[in-house]
Amino acid sequence: MKIYKSSLNCIFVGDLNWYFKLKEIMNPVFTQEQFKEYIKRHKQKLKFYKKFIKGKKILDLGCGFGYSAVSLSYLGYNLVAVDNNEKVIKIIKQNAKNFGREIKIIKDDVFNINKKFKKNSFDACISGGLLEHFRIKDIQKLIRKQLYLAPIVIIDIPICSKKSKLKDYYQNFSKKICKDGVYRNLWNKNYWINHILKDFEVIYSKVSLSSKNTGRFEKLTLVLKK
Repeated sequence: MKIYKSSLNCIFVGDLNWYFKLKEIMNPVFTQEQFKEYIKRHKQKLKFYKKFIKGKKILDLGCGFGYSAVSLSYLGYNLVAVDNNEKVIKIIKQNAKNFGREIKIIKDDVFNINKKFKKNSFDACISGGLLEHFRIKDIQKLIRKQLYLAPIVIIDIPICSKKSKLKDYYQNFSKKICKDGVYRNLWNKNYWINHILKDFEVIYSKVSLSSKNTGRFEKLTLVLKK
């Protein structure tokens, strides 16, 4: 089994392209009906966002096709969305053109954000399904970069389900390679908070289920404060 390292410091098996991985769980170019559903879900989360984000400027890291970035821009937030995949960037630009409002899209490595933007440039940094692909020191490094740019960091990460043994999720448990060939750390809530994030101020944490189109896996939502 050959292991590769991407420009995002992610570890994966084989020639992984995030465009094709994302395409497996959602249509790249959003239809009107699909976007209505995405807006409905984000409207339900507006109270959560308004509680923690005191402003409108948001940086979305590893933005993918724009499920969050385009939706939040439509709902009145000023978004900057970052991803490093050429095909993914092309798609989110199309989705932003079709449905977005205040949104800027940048192709770059997320670890370069402190070079691209000045201190306190944003009111919040958000990411979904991003941090679990990195090793501990890189996770901590990226969080520090986000807290340099914003007072609040909001994270969504998959965690292992209580219904299955952890090894059931991996094709190679020792190397943390999941069945889809992607490197993921499926730590539980306590490990994230008490070990990975022990040097950060976690002001909110909640375990819930992801949406049906992403597989209904357990996810951990965390809010970190500067």
